[in-house]
Amino acid sequence: MDWLDGPHIKKVPLYCEKIIEKHMKTLGTYIRGNNWEGFVAELKSEFKDNNSEQQCNTEDFLQNIVQ
Repeated sequence: MDWLDGPHIKKVPLYCEKIIEKHMKTLGTYIRGNNWEGFVAELKSEFKDNNSEQQCNTEDFLQNIVQ
């Protein structure tokens, strides 16, 4: 969509589970709400270890299954 960064960032929590929404609203890039790329990078950094689907696609995970 062709939105400005502020409204774009503020709408993301509406699509998340409540626990993630609460945590997301504490992120500095959410509070400032002026940099979409920074917000996305911070989200990825915060939640990368909690993404079970992504973890299933890592080389370590696949090596453990093979063994």
